[in-house]
Amino acid sequence: VEYLRLSAGDLNQNQPPTEEELKKAYSEEAARYTVPEKRRASHILISLAAEASENQAKEALAKIQDIAKQARAGADFAGLAKKHSADSVTASQGGDLGEIRRGVLPKELEDTVYTLKSSEVSQPVRSTYGYHLVKLTAHTPEKRKAFADVRKELVESVRRRHGEERFFDVAEKFRNL
Repeated sequence: VEYLRLSAGDLNQNQPPTEEELKKAYSEEAARYTVPEKRRASHILISLAAEASENQAKEALAKIQDIAKQARAGADFAGLAKKHSADSVTASQGGDLGEIRRGVLPKELEDTVYTLKSSEVSQPVRSTYGYHLVKLTAHTPEKRKAFADVRKELVESVRRRHGEERFFDVAEKFRNL
């Protein structure tokens, strides 16, 4: 024997994976076949210091409730944000917070964003910055590719994995010879 060629790709070409193996691979690699949901929101902030008096808190709450009333009555949310929001970064952009991902916003604000339906305006939300009014401007739900659509890819993935497993077994036996 001059040489021996051992290839993981050649070791498992004759044995197609079982349906069980394919479904297991599909569930194990779910993230690979899933497009996460996307949410985009705008907000209006009425600033309130953490050590604000009860009267200041009531005034801020009354102001945000009035703005919420206007927004629900059909007033332009972006215009209200430009006029009333204390968030200097987003106010000029109509309150646009951009695409929201978990862990970016204060928890109470994030929880509100993830409970809203598209174009819905929230109730006033209190955070360490003050009172927020949030509007969900866009929502794309999570989408997972169907098993049938990725079946061919799964077959190749499972075959490759089986070939690699057999390769290591055969290579170990060969070394021991």
